[in-house]
Amino acid sequence: ASYRLAVVDTLIAKTERALRLESMRGLRGLVLAGGVAANSLLRRRMAELAQRRGLLFSCPPPALCTDNGVMIAHLGCLLTTAGYGHDLGMEAVARGRAVPDDMRRFGP
Repeated sequence: ASYRLAVVDTLIAKTERALRLESMRGLRGLVLAGGVAANSLLRRRMAELAQRRGLLFSCPPPALCTDNGVMIAHLGCLLTTAGYGHDLGMEAVARGRAVPDDMRRFGP
């Protein structure tokens, strides 16, 4: 519980800082999404932060707050179904490097 609270407190503090830095840009809303949005404490605290700042708050239902890996796998399935892919010689791309545009279409 202490770890969970520390993570939520950190995310709230960083979001507050970002909102202060962007306050002159006419922000109208705050969105919480991804796997982290399934955390009920974080959802509640972000909603409270948005309300204090007069922002709209948007967050998908918990059932739709899945890990990004699911979305990546779904895209892979769609691309494979459309005939796109790589051979087994594909290079892993480290963070910070440009992703090569080397996907090619297989089949008809």
